[in-house]
Parts: sequence; C-alpha cells; structure tokens
Amino acid sequence: MKKIPLGIDDYRALIKECYYVDKTALIKEIIETPSESVLLFTRPRRFGKTLALSMVDTFFDAKIEDNASYFVGTAIAGDLEAMKEAGCYPTIFLSFKDCHAMDFAEMEEFVSAQIAEEYRRHDELRDFADEDGSLKSYYDAFLKGGMAPSESASSLLNLTRMLRLCHGGSVVLLIDEYDTPIQSAYDNGFYPQAIHFMRRLYGLALKGNRNLRVAVTTGVTRIGKESIFSGLNNVIVSSVLDQRTGEFFGFTEEETKKLLDYYGLGDELAKMKSYYDGYVFGSSLVFNPWSTLYCIRNEGRFDTYWANTSSDKYIASVLEKNPDIVPLVTRLLNGEKVYAKLNENFAYGEEDMSNLLSLLVSTGYLTAVPDASTGFHFVTLPNLETKELFARVALASRSGSALSSLLQLKDAFIRGDVKAIGDYLNEELLQTMSYFDFVDERNYQAMMLTFTSLLFREMDVRSEMTAGTGRCDLWIRSRNKSLAVVIELKKAKARASSANLMAYAKSALRQIEEKGYLNSAIGNYDHVVAFGMAFYKNTVQVVSKTY
Repeated sequence: MKKIPLGIDDYRALIKECYYVDKTALIKEIIETPSESVLLFTRPRRFGKTLALSMVDTFFDAKIEDNASYFVGTAIAGDLEAMKEAGCYPTIFLSFKDCHAMDFAEMEEFVSAQIAEEYRRHDELRDFADEDGSLKSYYDAFLKGGMAPSESASSLLNLTRMLRLCHGGSVVLLIDEYDTPIQSAYDNGFYPQAIHFMRRLYGLALKGNRNLRVAVTTGVTRIGKESIFSGLNNVIVSSVLDQRTGEFFGFTEEETKKLLDYYGLGDELAKMKSYYDGYVFGSSLVFNPWSTLYCIRNEGRFDTYWANTSSDKYIASVLEKNPDIVPLVTRLLNGEKVYAKLNENFAYGEEDMSNLLSLLVSTGYLTAVPDASTGFHFVTLPNLETKELFARVALASRSGSALSSLLQLKDAFIRGDVKAIGDYLNEELLQTMSYFDFVDERNYQAMMLTFTSLLFREMDVRSEMTAGTGRCDLWIRSRNKSLAVVIELKKAKARASSANLMAYAKSALRQIEEKGYLNSAIGNYDHVVAFGMAFYKNTVQVVSKTY
C-alpha cells in the first residue's frame, strides 16, 4: 500500500512511494497560455499549491533527467503533444512560504537568499559571459552578498536574462506564496518598505519580460491596493472565484472517494463531506486536502486538522476592531448565507465588510457561490471544521480566552452545572470584554452562539429557531438524539442586584417552558437541558432544569 502523502511538497519524492491525487491537468493549462504570460493562482494555504509548483518544475526543468518518467500513468502522460515540452526549459523555482520576517532587513535577506540559491543551482552560469560583462559582474556581486535593496531587486530579472542567453531559450519562472512576505510585513509594521521592494522585484521580473516562456505564481490573495501587479497586462488570475480552474487544488468528491476506498475508509465519505467538503472553487466543489489526509492517517478520526495560522492574527485583529461583524458572525454560525459583494483584489488596511469577507473567502474560512445576475456572492461556512475554526478566531478576538478552558465546560452544559458555567462566564469570558460591546440582547446572543458553536462543534447549533409557540434564542442538538439543549437569554434593563438578575434568569427559564421550546425534544432525546441566562454588562446569572 502506498504511503499517505501528508505534508510532502516535493513532487519527485511523493510520486515514488506515495498515493498521488492527479493534478497534472494544471500542466496542460500552463502550456496553452501565450508566451510571457503570468499565471496567478490564489488558494488557501495547505491546499496543495507548493506541491503543484513542484510538479510543474519537475515537468519543465531541463536539469532533471528523464522528466517523463515522473509522469507515467498520469493524465498529462496521455497528451503526446504536451509531453514534447517536458524537460525543455531552464526553470527558476522560488518559495516564500516560510518568509515570516520581523523587519524589512530580515525579509530582504530571506528573499535574496532564496534567489541566490537558484543562482547557485544553475552552476552553468559560473562560466557565463555576456558581451559587455555587466550581467556577469552582477552575478558575482549578488552572490557575494551585501547589495542594497535597490540593486538586489533586479536579481530575479537578471537571472532570467542570463539563463536565456546561456541556454538560447525562454525560462519558466515559478514563485510559491508570493504574498507571504507582504502579509508578514503588514503584521509586523514594515509594510511600506516591503511593498516597495517586492513590487519592484516582481515588476521587473514579470512585466514585459521577453526572457519568459511563462511565470506561474501562487498565493492566498491578490493584493490590490499598491498592487505589485500594477501595470502588468499579462497577468491571468485564477482565484477561488474563477470558473475554469477549480479542480487544480483541493480534492474533488470523486478523488476523495477513490482515496478513501484505497485506504479502506469508503464508508466514511458522507461524514468526510460534512467535516471537510464544501469549498466552492469556481464551478468545482472540493475537500480540504490537508484535513482529508490527516483524517485518513488517523484511521478515520475526525478533528480540526487545518489551521490557517498565518492569517489568524490578521483576521482576529480585524474582527476585534469591527463590532459590526457580530450580527454577521451570528448568521454564519447559524448556518445562514450572507449576500455580499466580494473584492478580487484584497487591500491590507481597508477593513470594510466587503474586504473582510473577501479575505475570509480567500483564506478558506468561508466559501462563496456567485449570483450570476448581480455579480454578488452568497457567502457561508463550508463545513464543520471551518465552523469550529471560525468560531475559534471570532471568539478569541472578542475574549482572548484559552480554548482549553472553553472545552472543559462542555460537560458542565450537559450536566446543567450552572455554577461552573456562571463562574466561567463571569470570571473568564465577560471580564475580558468591554460591556460597551453589548448594547442589546442580540450581542449577548451572538457571543453565546459563538461560544456554544465552539463547544458543540459536532452538533447542530442554531439561534432564533422556531420551537413550540415562539423562537428560542439558542438550540443545540446532537445528530444521534443523545442531547438537546435550549438557552434563553435576558438583558437586564437597568443596574440589577444579584437577586434581581436571578429573577431575570428564572423568567427566561419560565419562557422556555411556557412557550414549549423543548416539547419536541422531551421524550425524543436521551438528555434534555434548559438554561435561563440573565446579563447585565459584565455579569451573568444562570439557572437550569434537566428533563
């Protein structure tokens, strides 16, 4: 049995001994683009971008012996015309995915070091000589190190020039995670310097560069404001919203079914869909490859394996600064779709709702389905895993609470332990928030929806659900009918003593019974619990009843 290809980004290493989900159709897409084109593929992290570029590099790189041997049995091998281009180009392969610099000097040093490695890999250039000697002089000076950023920004363009002159043919340029240095710069406060340098580096290498056969770049977002692609009319963008290239990254249902069957987990497809499927990339519905493979490696144990930590910091900061997002969080965690205008071009620092939703879609927390008649999109949470991850980031941004503390409360909710729940809400959660965040009852409701969605990720958690003769604030129910929980919230209208707040909580519990919110659950679920909660600023009282 072939090994599970988890975390392996080197195509040649993977193809020798691991199961490979065939994505070689991407090579055909690249071959069919005009010369000097720049292809930009934006997808969430851990969706196979680095492996895809390693595959492309393996196909085109003239330095690799017998390129075709690495593609036996793949889709591209059956295309004889395409295979004629295998091993025909000098390639440059750069990956910036690990460029998490703390300042500009560190970032520039990292980027230059990656390019210098490609200078050294092409050791044939040591004996290169151009007519006036300027390129050879640059080659020697760049490898020596110590160049000013204004000079090192030309290093990538000059490498393509030298390779073209040396080999007498055009070059394939591959850049993985082009935007990671820029995101790191924004997070750490040196964005203006970084965007100036990277725009010059990329602009020189990509704009009108006749040394290129094609350039293929990947990233999470297309950076719009002060774009590094400004002025380039040869860029072909394939974002998560593109209709043509959805199957190149991530696993389709057919691919996932074959994968599960191969490892003896074919019966888990339906559950796998609920946890890791649901990403809409153009016209394709795909699974998260990282989580799918992790689940298989762990013999079908379902958990939250994917974490887009490099984007969490920025997303959390934006959520924290934008209290208007609270109603939207409530709707998304409630399983609703949000109708929104998305921006193909993301702009750091512009924290309007459209920009934020675009970021959440491009980073993989949300997915979007287009409304062809308007150009807008219906945005939703794709699956159970992202529901938990989104709740985790949203809640952390509002409270700073540790997940371990949150998860310990699950048993308290099941047991109806109002003291444990009240102590946590009073001492841990509410004290870390400004009570100005809670202008009315729906804000407390949104907080509790986020909170319970994280605790009960494997269950159906809804707000404003029709039940009995009314609509209950929060309804939690397990799919196997082992547990049903209803929570009703009240916000005290004025400063309340502990006794008065308790009266509000008891009123909420009476409302559950009087309106029959749990009538359909009693007798049909093994364990049924009702909670009445009363809030005033940073204080809560909780009462419960078990049926």
